Amino acid sequence: MGIIDRLRGAAAVLFRNATTISYETFQRDYMGAMFETAAGIAVTPSLAMQSAAVFGCNRILCGDIASAPLFFFERDGEDGRHAAREHRMWALLHDEPNPDMDARTWKTLGQKHLNLRGNFYCFAPKFPGGKFGGQPKHLIPIHPDTVTVGVTPEGKRVYDVRVDGKAVKRYLPQDIFHVMGMPDDDGLRGMSPIMACRNAVGLGLAVEETQARMNRNNLKSTVALVLPGKAGRTPADAKAIRDRIRDDYMEFTSGANQGMPPVLEGGLTLESLTISPQDAEVLETRKFQLEEICGRIFGIPPWMLGYTEKSTSWGTGIEQQMLGYLSRTLLPITVAWESAIHRQLLSPECRARYFAEFNLAGLLRADIKTRYTAYNIGRTAGFLSVNDIRPKENLPRLDPEIGDTFWTPANMVDAGEKVTTEEADAAARLASRLAVAGSNGNGASL
Repeated sequence: MGIIDRLRGAAAVLFRNATTISYETFQRDYMGAMFETAAGIAVTPSLAMQSAAVFGCNRILCGDIASAPLFFFERDGEDGRHAAREHRMWALLHDEPNPDMDARTWKTLGQKHLNLRGNFYCFAPKFPGGKFGGQPKHLIPIHPDTVTVGVTPEGKRVYDVRVDGKAVKRYLPQDIFHVMGMPDDDGLRGMSPIMACRNAVGLGLAVEETQARMNRNNLKSTVALVLPGKAGRTPADAKAIRDRIRDDYMEFTSGANQGMPPVLEGGLTLESLTISPQDAEVLETRKFQLEEICGRIFGIPPWMLGYTEKSTSWGTGIEQQMLGYLSRTLLPITVAWESAIHRQLLSPECRARYFAEFNLAGLLRADIKTRYTAYNIGRTAGFLSVNDIRPKENLPRLDPEIGDTFWTPANMVDAGEKVTTEEADAAARLASRLAVAGSNGNGASL
């Protein structure tokens, strides 16, 4: 089917019965030529998941966003805050966004939609009044392919949603929760990373398909069996002879006979028709496409998908590479979620008082020695208490009289205060003991 025929078929579907088929079916059956890449592979967000690199990147990003708790805070004074557990939004974001999903499933699906299609939409019906008046009842995901974002002649944004594959219903922004990835040129919707980079994804799929075909053919080049003369007197005789020779050759080189040299008779010769895998550099191309999809499209260090070559650009060690991943990739994603929640789900009055925030501390969790060293520095410097530290290690808090006390180093006083000789001597002795203990490596005995 040529591109003109596809476009005609697509137009017919649009004007007659577009509401009776899914968007993916419409793309695949009627608009396939429009999504075909230079590698000859049609790429859509759903088809891209057949790529191991795309699937792996989605698994990592969705898993990290799903595992990071989404907290809802109330501002306390100028710089303080505390968890607003009694607020309706806490249960909605942290526990159950809708009756059919827990928070983990909801965040996983939302991040998958962002990764593949650049947008995450939810129905966000509001309570009409009462205690929760104006607050969202539920956050029910909508498939991005069923949503069209537009602007009315009056300049208002609207969301046209195809409901149950049938009628299109229009919603106003206050009824829709919309997290947007990298904005498209009009700023109304996010760009699909897959469609924007479909040639790179298509090349990766094409190389995987090529490698699979080579393995199916026992990693052998395609060969031709050349007869010394004409195969038969009539076309029918020639076809029968060619079929018999081909079947015999396949029988001798497959199954239990794999690896056995074929025995040719009647002057038959073998001629190779394709280049070797080494010449085609299939493996090198697969490595390059893995790096391109992971690093350039999704912003994930290739080592997180098991590819440990050429990963030094992310840092000199795994810890530095993880910090780079958190700051360059996860932080912009979480800011997009938090900004959408702040602007779309909170009233102007609530925005000054409440806010949502992802807690990424779990992803930054270091080894036990590094953590305890950091706790010791904070404790002895006087800006961490025991009760600040214990919950981070899943330990219960102590009695406030013990756990909420802060230390002040004995050799540190206000620069404006006078220090007595006794205090100065005590501080000097303590500093000396610390220096000796540190040089002996047994500071823990103090």
